[in-house]
Amino acid sequence: SNTGFLSRGDGSVRLDCNNSSVIVAINGPAQPTQTKEIVDRAKIEVSWKSEKGVQMNIDIEREKFIQKSLEEAVIVKSYPRTLISVTIQVLNEDGSILSTAINACTLALIDAGIEMNAMLLSSTASLSRKKGSENRIQLDPCSLEENDSENLVKVAILSGNEGIVAIKATGSMSVEELFACLEAARKACNSVGVYL
Repeated sequence: SNTGFLSRGDGSVRLDCNNSSVIVAINGPAQPTQTKEIVDRAKIEVSWKSEKGVQMNIDIEREKFIQKSLEEAVIVKSYPRTLISVTIQVLNEDGSILSTAINACTLALIDAGIEMNAMLLSSTASLSRKKGSENRIQLDPCSLEENDSENLVKVAILSGNEGIVAIKATGSMSVEELFACLEAARKACNSVGVYL
């Protein structure tokens, strides 16, 4: 990772995870327009810019997922009547892009000096089923591995906390399989925290 390299943002980072790469810029806390102002806390606004340049429905879902996760991590009450803008520019997408972006957001918020309850950490787990063999959980899969998997579980946690802040699961799996993926991803998040 490379922090603080954008001169215009209050905080910034470039993070590469396997072959996925993002740049995150933080602006704020700043004075919002009156329509965006929340009296007792900061408003967090997330903008996702894909490498293709055209915003798709999945990009809007990613913005909402990251926004809700960041609202749990940032001490928003410390910044009443302000706006914290988070811009995520995808440079290369090769799997686990949502987790890469969330981890980059954490580093950029730290670079901006924004108070947080704890570091927001994320990991992705994929579950593959092969006939005649056991189910296989792959952590932070590349695009090819994601495409070969029937199920994906994306997890965000706060460091030092056993609880999960946000989950996004796709595919059809049993409760036992879901919990196995959640546990593997949660442990991977703790490893990510050591790296960051």
